[in-house]
Order: sequence, then C-alpha cells, then structure tokens
Amino acid sequence: MTCKLFAPLLILAAACASSSSSKRESPKPPVTIHPNIRQAIHLAGFEQRRTEDGRLAIKMILSNRGTKDRPVIVTSDWLDTKGSHLERSTPRKVLVPRGGTYIYEDAAFSAEAVRCEIAVR
Repeated sequence: MTCKLFAPLLILAAACASSSSSKRESPKPPVTIHPNIRQAIHLAGFEQRRTEDGRLAIKMILSNRGTKDRPVIVTSDWLDTKGSHLERSTPRKVLVPRGGTYIYEDAAFSAEAVRCEIAVR
C-alpha cells in the first residue's frame, strides 16, 4: 500500500528535478540594456565560447524593433572565478539599423576570464 503512495511522489520529484535542471542549462545572458533604449533594442541571441588559445569570447545579436537607426555604446567587463574584475573592453559605438540586427563580438585578453558582463547604452 505504501508503494502506491510513493510512486506518484517519485514521479513528481523526477519531473521537478528535470525541469529545474533544464533551467540551469540555459542561464540568463549577462547583458544589460539601458532602460532608455529597451523599447527599441532587444537581445536576439547570445553565445559564449572559448577561443583556441583558451580565452573567453562572446557573440550577441542586437535587434532594433524601432522605426529609426539606433546608435548604442557596448562595453564588455571580464571577470575571474571569484567575480573579481579583470579587464574592460574599450567602449564600442555601433549602429543598430531600424528593423535590423547588429552582431557584436568580443574576447577577453586574459585566459583567466570565466564570465563577462555586457552593458548596452
């Protein structure tokens, strides 16, 4: 009789575990878009990988849903395993065309970088 009670609980526990693990596999991209441009500029894609020499590299796609071209400034901050700041990229001015996209790519100089934070303003 107790087996009949535990079977549904085990199924429920397994379902919860599988759904929470799928959430962990796709973390939120480390991109912050300034509130003043958030109506028009959206993050359409994000990738993170290691280069052949071990440096962290990112690629993101910015999409402009607005009715005019949008100039933005993008900055990448690179962090180590402790979350300490290692380096900051030179702020890059880019133009995201109206109704179009812009692909932004950057890589850390240091192989110690394990994470990045990107600001779009």
